[in-house]
Amino acid sequence: MQSWSYGMFQMNAAAPAGLASGGAFAMALKPDWSTALWLHGSLNFVYGDLVELRMQLYNSDFKPAKVRLSLCGGDASSQVGAEVETDSLPPRQWVTTTYSFARFSQGVKPISASQQINAMKVVASPLSGSTDWVYVTEVTVVGTIRSIDTATATVDWRQTGRIVSPMLFGVNMAPAAGGYTSNRWGGNAVTRYAWDLDVQNRARDWFYENIPNEAEQVEASSTSASDRLIENTLAASAASVITIPTLGFVPFDREHRCGFSVAKYGAQTRTDPFHPDCGNGQRRDGITPVTGNNASDTSRPVGPEYAVAWLDHLAAQHGADWLERSWFALDNEPNYWPDTHRDVHPQPHTYDDLWSYTLAYSLALRTTYPKLRLAGPDYAGFQALTDPVDRERGDPVPFLEAFVSDLGEYERNHGGTRLLDVLDIHCYPEGKWDATRLDPAADHMLRMRLTRELWDESFYVESWLARPAFYLRWARQLIATHAPWLNLSCTEWNYQKGFSDDDVVGAVISVDAIGVFAREGVDLANKWSSPEPGSVADYALLHFLHNFDSQGSSIVGAAYVNIETSSDLIGAHGFLSSDGQRVHVLLICRQYEGEVKVEVPIPGYEGLVDVYRLDARHVVPSSPETTPSMPGKIVVTMSAASAILIVANQKQVGLTSPARPPSPLSLSQLLPPSPSRSLPLVSNSPPLPPLAATPLPKTTGESQSTVPSWAPASLAAPLTVSVGIMAVILFALCVWMGRGLRFPTCYFPLAL
Repeated sequence: MQSWSYGMFQMNAAAPAGLASGGAFAMALKPDWSTALWLHGSLNFVYGDLVELRMQLYNSDFKPAKVRLSLCGGDASSQVGAEVETDSLPPRQWVTTTYSFARFSQGVKPISASQQINAMKVVASPLSGSTDWVYVTEVTVVGTIRSIDTATATVDWRQTGRIVSPMLFGVNMAPAAGGYTSNRWGGNAVTRYAWDLDVQNRARDWFYENIPNEAEQVEASSTSASDRLIENTLAASAASVITIPTLGFVPFDREHRCGFSVAKYGAQTRTDPFHPDCGNGQRRDGITPVTGNNASDTSRPVGPEYAVAWLDHLAAQHGADWLERSWFALDNEPNYWPDTHRDVHPQPHTYDDLWSYTLAYSLALRTTYPKLRLAGPDYAGFQALTDPVDRERGDPVPFLEAFVSDLGEYERNHGGTRLLDVLDIHCYPEGKWDATRLDPAADHMLRMRLTRELWDESFYVESWLARPAFYLRWARQLIATHAPWLNLSCTEWNYQKGFSDDDVVGAVISVDAIGVFAREGVDLANKWSSPEPGSVADYALLHFLHNFDSQGSSIVGAAYVNIETSSDLIGAHGFLSSDGQRVHVLLICRQYEGEVKVEVPIPGYEGLVDVYRLDARHVVPSSPETTPSMPGKIVVTMSAASAILIVANQKQVGLTSPARPPSPLSLSQLLPPSPSRSLPLVSNSPPLPPLAATPLPKTTGESQSTVPSWAPASLAAPLTVSVGIMAVILFALCVWMGRGLRFPTCYFPLAL
């Protein structure tokens, strides 16, 4: 809690005697319009969860006093709802006041249930005549954990959005083949990777040490750690994502070496229990960093030519075609280098540093390998993305805007040369760090809101930042404005609590995040790190939406369809197959306890529907439930903290074979479109009114073709005529061939 109070106030005044609790301190303010107790917390409440506001008030004057209360949201500066005034406070006694939060939503300023509340103002009115201190203490917010029994969805299946990229199901540093679609060589330990020695400096992660990778296997170049990861990735028919070191230092030999030697730089707070001479770079007081160390203790300087030589090796080892199919990122989280790699890079990382090495490495790599797919800047943290960058002309602009704008300007001013093909950032949640202080229910509800940081312009990050992030949507807006050829990637992300693969709530949030990635146009996503096979995290990432039937079926290649729900406790994402014959509905139940019946409109799909579940009782792949659908809709029951995938195939007519599930994707199908090709944001279908969760009127027949039953008449009519003409011709042939012979009667369905 922070005080943004102003005017004549005290935050820690001696409380007048008489408090029932025996408390000795209170806040105080003078009756004055220019004075307020303004209490702000980095943790936001959601209005729908709030029930009562209680506090103890004391009027130290002999005249009556009144207090006005108001709620604030957003960055805590904007009033939300109506102002509430107390009754007159009697003189010289403590009064317990209780107000329903519903009072703040009365009148002309109603408050939505999902509105964030993160501050309260208390003003003592001078109109009542009182001029002495008003004391406030024991402020208590009484809340409830909301739950609902039913919810409905609204969707128009004709209004489609982006195509789901096959690269959303990636991992980091997977040691073996698996169900992932991409595998990233990345993390702090690869920023200083000596590919020719197979040695990594582990940075702050492990005492700034050079640690050789499996010394007994280094004789053959193909058995380096990076080569083995690539070989495993190829065995999985997946794409490789390789981090190119650009910091400028790598180990110079295969000896175990320390960035902060205790023998050389003195005693330190912690040391490696296996190599006690290697310290953590902090003096024994735990505050003062070790300075003046020598980078040459562990490292040698290298430049772009070293990166080109590595690509030469990779092309020789794995093929030039592999090189062109892979993704290459210019280093890892450079905004953290002054901390993670401060033994060789203690100075602050600047925008000029970033632009300088992006230019140098991109041009060097493209000169030799012009078809290389390059990504950057690999920044992490919303604060870093929004730090101001000074411009020669005009006011400073946020870092991400400056970077994307400069990429676009360089391309326009240098004959179409594109320094990067992919805008790559790390997409860890911001608000999770405050959740550890909460009770389980509040922690659960805060975590379930975390994906709103990715896209919702009205949602304020629930941390000290207290401002909207919506950084995926913002990044897409910047790309569209300045550099429309850029793809967008999140090569690190994770919603598992403590990175635990057994966290069911984190797994549910993860599938919601994948749905958001699909909607917001993320082309590549790699979860950190590689989930343990058989864990619920593995199920969520590599099976629930991708290969959900164990026969290769996936949402990949489908068009995203937006679904609105009647409550923020239920999230939803829709996906329509490219032929219009299959719909996928991903539902997220965010509530803490209790079941919810959710009704979803699915027009034109009848019969049995497959339902896949992810919750505390469904943590590994299993056979789907088969649920009968009602005309035009399906109703499913969801448990708390769960996800459901509904898969419905369009009703078939006539003598047709059952639809076969799609075969597993090949490597060529896994590859994203060329960077020069932009995916459509919306379809060309004309806008139509949304479909409520009620049955649609039936038509007089249904199609066996690949055109959906709700297709525009301009598509359906020519097919109807064509099939009718063919039926007449075939009937005539039967009659002509059957002259004098007895043939069975031929039947041809004419209706579509």
